[in-house]
Amino acid sequence: MSDIPKHMPSAIMDRVEAMLLPMIDMMIQLELEFPRKLDNERLARAMDLIQDVEPVLGCRWVPHWRRPRWERLDDSERQSLLAVNSQEAYEKFKSESSSLNIGPQIKACLWQTPVGDRLLLKVSHIAADAAAVKDIACAISSIYTRLTHEPNYRPEPNLKGSRDIWQILRHIPLHAYPKIYLNFLRETQLIGKSRHSTYMLPFEDRARENLRFVYRFLPTDMVSYLLDYGRSHNATLNDVMLTAYIRALGLRGDWDRISRLMVLMTVDLRQWYLPTKKAEGICNLSAGEYINLGTDIGHDFAATLQRVCTITKGRKANWVGVNQLIGAFPILLSMPQSLLEGNFRKAGQRLIDKHNLSPGFTNMGEIDRDRVTFDVAPSSAILLTPPTYPPHFAAGMSGYAGTLTITAGAYHSQRNVVEQFLDAMVAELPG
Repeated sequence: MSDIPKHMPSAIMDRVEAMLLPMIDMMIQLELEFPRKLDNERLARAMDLIQDVEPVLGCRWVPHWRRPRWERLDDSERQSLLAVNSQEAYEKFKSESSSLNIGPQIKACLWQTPVGDRLLLKVSHIAADAAAVKDIACAISSIYTRLTHEPNYRPEPNLKGSRDIWQILRHIPLHAYPKIYLNFLRETQLIGKSRHSTYMLPFEDRARENLRFVYRFLPTDMVSYLLDYGRSHNATLNDVMLTAYIRALGLRGDWDRISRLMVLMTVDLRQWYLPTKKAEGICNLSAGEYINLGTDIGHDFAATLQRVCTITKGRKANWVGVNQLIGAFPILLSMPQSLLEGNFRKAGQRLIDKHNLSPGFTNMGEIDRDRVTFDVAPSSAILLTPPTYPPHFAAGMSGYAGTLTITAGAYHSQRNVVEQFLDAMVAELPG
């Protein structure tokens, strides 16, 4: 569309996410299975139109020493749907990195089988977080459905919706900033200057070969039980799953009981600071919180859960998710991107050298069954956790229709350790 600009500035959170490229394969994928065939041509058209609706998706990322930017692709460069006829080709697409500097920032793979279709949406994490990926899927579904009756339908591009973190910060009162900055200083001290190292999974080989995704599926009856268990302990489902994650680290591995058990948990800032719970545009509005249990894991699951709840409730009552972000804001605003990335790499390497790198756990939330319906509702829907490069590790969970799926990316050298860890996590869950 002619009114979409050729170049767009990067948002602050785009540049923050770009700093993670040495640690994480920055892609978020949504895997949808359908009980019948999808319309290939209509889906291809919807994939093309979503790049107009949310223009950042139809761009390439252009690195720059001072400030990277987004550059709009020509129509011929925006083909984003790949149709395959084998599981091997489907899995190959799933394991391939997002083409950040080539674009577009969204691609899809459609595998049509005799018993139904599988659709995989792959979105660049520089452009979007998990909540945004769900919004993208909903928008594609809506366009796909409307094209049934209006084949010439062209939705209006979202040119005014903010992609920046300011849509969060304007809801934080000025009087809170001294407290937030104090929190930032305390957390920085906690992360980098503890006398304890931090326990990580034992990845002996750091080769990045043969990526595959590991899944653990929790059916509706188990999820229902976990929800009831959480309520009886004044805990959320996220608290329960985080507790199982930490206990699996401590009890099912080679923890020495000297290293601290600390996990980096993600926070969707929309849910805490936006009245509508929705961002104005497709963007990253997620941040992290450290959950530090030190060397005391507790004598049973309930005891660990109580400690986790104490920490998470304390953080939720004290400007959750924004302390590290706001504390680092003067640097993020003033320092050129090349220096930011260089300093971040050095800081990350120091954490590795001092065995102070925290594993990650991300709750990517519920996938709304009614909003990802492509003529028919998916029989399953799963968000795939962005793969981390060893020695980093992260797992995540997403929900759909009362079920829960835990996922982690694992390279060949990591796979046995990751499989055993996720088995241990599920085994730690009550019931």
